[in-house]
Amino acid sequence: MVQPIVHFDTFEIWLGTNPFLRKIREIEKNPNVTLAFSLEKEHANLIIYGRASIVHDVPERKKHWIGSWLLFFPNGPGGDDFVLIRVEPSKMELMNFKKNIVPEPFGLKPVKIIKDAENWQIQ
Repeated sequence: MVQPIVHFDTFEIWLGTNPFLRKIREIEKNPNVTLAFSLEKEHANLIIYGRASIVHDVPERKKHWIGSWLLFFPNGPGGDDFVLIRVEPSKMELMNFKKNIVPEPFGLKPVKIIKDAENWQIQ
């Protein structure tokens, strides 16, 4: 479980993590990633597809640091035990039964949102 930081103006997603974990090695080999989010009380889920990059830059790490992360990364944003993962989404799939975002037939397929050169388009 991670606590994402989302920049809604760019749709970039930032995640803090330990640089020695398997996911870092996997992203270095293949930067195509999938993130899944769920909101059970609305019977909703969001799947995000995109490209990830590992950010070691200390000023960038400080910019995206959340104070409560100190429990997991005791050396803070400049420590060797902390890096950021930056995800640039290219496609999203959304379903939300409470808000009636459930395409026919019967919500069996999610709404697909695709990014072209500059804009997001509902497919």
